[in-house]
Amino acid sequence: MITLFPETLSLNALRQGRIMSFLADTYDGHFERGGARIHEADSFKINKIILNKDITLENPNGYFFDIKATEQHCLFVHKIAETPSFDQILSYPCHKQNDYVELIKTDYAEPIMQLGLHVQIGMTQLYLETKDFQ
Repeated sequence: MITLFPETLSLNALRQGRIMSFLADTYDGHFERGGARIHEADSFKINKIILNKDITLENPNGYFFDIKATEQHCLFVHKIAETPSFDQILSYPCHKQNDYVELIKTDYAEPIMQLGLHVQIGMTQLYLETKDFQ
């Protein structure tokens, strides 16, 4: 897993498309969990915002956003919900014909990788964070 530790910036400005580039240190592993810095002050450009939803904690866990990221790859992103929750992003081969972001209710109140279901449905985990949502 690669994570970014960005320069100080407004997440709201980023979400609204008012920031389209930023500098960040690049880490091999999670920058808050002992990852190793591999690049310093890299420049990143935002080409497209593919998910911009508010976090609302009153919903139960188990909802995922299904997003067509490229012609070949879709993302399955857990909607952070009531605690304890988790932040999870999975990738899978995409066959979607539309670019709609769909919110899908599942029975998975725990990270999919922990349940072993990713193998059955051909998903690769890109990111998982649980400690910040307890």
